[in-house]
Amino acid sequence: MATIVDVAKRAGVSTATVSRVLNGSANVSDKTKERIMAAIEELNYNPNALGRNLRRMRTGLVLVILPSISNSFFSQVVKGMEQTGAAQSYTTMICTTRSNPDRERMFLNLVRNRQADGVILISSCLSAEELQSFCLQYPVVQCSEFIPGVDTPLVSIDNEHAGYDAAQHLLKLGHRHIGVIAARGTHSSDLRLTGCRRALAEYGIADCPTAYGNFTYQSGYGAAQQLLQEHPQLTAIFAVSDVMACAAMRAGQDLEHRVPETLSVIGFDNITMSYVVRPSLTTIAQPRYELGSAAMQQLIVQIENGKQSHNCICMEHTIIKRESTAAIL
Repeated sequence: MATIVDVAKRAGVSTATVSRVLNGSANVSDKTKERIMAAIEELNYNPNALGRNLRRMRTGLVLVILPSISNSFFSQVVKGMEQTGAAQSYTTMICTTRSNPDRERMFLNLVRNRQADGVILISSCLSAEELQSFCLQYPVVQCSEFIPGVDTPLVSIDNEHAGYDAAQHLLKLGHRHIGVIAARGTHSSDLRLTGCRRALAEYGIADCPTAYGNFTYQSGYGAAQQLLQEHPQLTAIFAVSDVMACAAMRAGQDLEHRVPETLSVIGFDNITMSYVVRPSLTTIAQPRYELGSAAMQQLIVQIENGKQSHNCICMEHTIIKRESTAAIL
């Protein structure tokens, strides 16, 4: 098995020069790099990644913290993170907190103890103050969901504008009695609700009946029933997740509404469920894989450079028009 010494001899350079090339240093001429890379290929040399990481005081492990894996929205986001990290020799570990702050602190301690290099937060149940204190010392990126007041890189969409677009879609179809199923304690939901209300206000509509779920089917069903029973004039519902939107369609049907003839429903996320259900669900699509990939890229920049980054990336959302919304009769 070839060693770094063999590569150095074949290329006619020192082992230190080979090491600089392997670590991506710019202090080596292109001609020398070519000789070294040719020697590596000829000898089939495989650098010892573990040893390299130890010398650089890195583990090659990145934590992705999220509340649970039950929400299918996360699947493509995490896939983007895993594949982007793997391409740069980083392993991704999924950490589910079950919305328990002590579990989240336990995972963050892995970074404090140098057992992991950094963290991507898809969601956090810690206070902004506690999280900000951690972010001042260690590489952290927030992805999709975020805590206001925490100065870290953020990769997300413009949730307020997305909520505005969802309401605009219904308003352009003639709906004037629109209810919202939101989720408490999540900033993205608050922004989507704000955007929806802004769109209604532009049409002179002050009333925006709102019920709350927690992103589960059961909570969405209960919230939709509450809205439709307390506000029978509603002709449309905007839910801040596809899961709750699908539940709203079922709740409406159980209350003898016909979707979309007497009740239009629009969701958020464009998960698989949205085009499997019948009628298929109109929804706001997020570029989930790209969100995850960009978040991992941002984190690796922090880890590799040893500096904090404050970049915020806002990605585009789109409306996917399907069968669950229609012009009011």
